[in-house]
Amino acid sequence: MEQEKDVVATQVVPETNRKEFLKKSGIVVASAAALAAAGPTLAEAAGFERPRVVRDLAPVTVTIARGAVTTKVDYSGNLIAKFMKQNPGIKVKSIFSPQSSTDAHNQFVAQLSGGSSAVDIYQVDVIWPPEFAAAGWILPVDKYVTESFKKDLLPGPVLGTTVNGKMYAIPMFTDSGMLFYRKDLLSK
Repeated sequence: MEQEKDVVATQVVPETNRKEFLKKSGIVVASAAALAAAGPTLAEAAGFERPRVVRDLAPVTVTIARGAVTTKVDYSGNLIAKFMKQNPGIKVKSIFSPQSSTDAHNQFVAQLSGGSSAVDIYQVDVIWPPEFAAAGWILPVDKYVTESFKKDLLPGPVLGTTVNGKMYAIPMFTDSGMLFYRKDLLSK
């Protein structure tokens, strides 16, 4: 019988998504900052420099998944450009979702159910917020919407984005069909 060799036990290291990485990094940075603040002698002994404020060094990037541009004018792109001009410390990166509403829905569900944090803002169909809210994938936006702003919105989209009295999305536009007619021609 052959003698067993030393076996090293292995442990599976779970994947870390961006949120978890940032949380863990934040703990490390906070610990280093606390240590540095404790006094120059203790910080120097540990080899830490005084912490610098990260938000002053690099702009924030927000990623939005939005519909493909199918018209001559990129309305969302124009709004994003205006926002970035008014907020120079925030960069908005666009990721274009599939043109098919079904394909976009399936892509978003796969990303969100898989725990992906690659996208910060989703441009979605009006019927998706209840599903996404029930799954815990999105947060209410009530604190960003004033009552006067809400009054300017059509009731249907507001109802579609409201779950248990909380608004989970801000309607951007409504895809409504209209029929116009001239009474003088209609009577003929």
